[in-house]
Amino acid sequence: MMTYHELLKIVNPKRAKVKEMNEKLAIVRAELAAKQKRLREVQEKINELDRLYKEKKDYADSLQKNIDDCNKKLERAGKII
Repeated sequence: MMTYHELLKIVNPKRAKVKEMNEKLAIVRAELAAKQKRLREVQEKINELDRLYKEKKDYADSLQKNIDDCNKKLERAGKII
């Protein structure tokens, strides 16, 4: 019985410390989950903006190609006239 009592004097503070650390771990994990969610949202926004940028760039390139084509046609029409 005395040995058990002596062991409990050593083990109980450690159990309390484990419980405290597990509570802190739960808090940190919750914060991590929230920050990971925010990161996913930001990454989705970046992907959406990147997609929009590529669309607008392709549209601008097609407009520039159309302008160049019209200028060539105008130049040829001027030569014919």
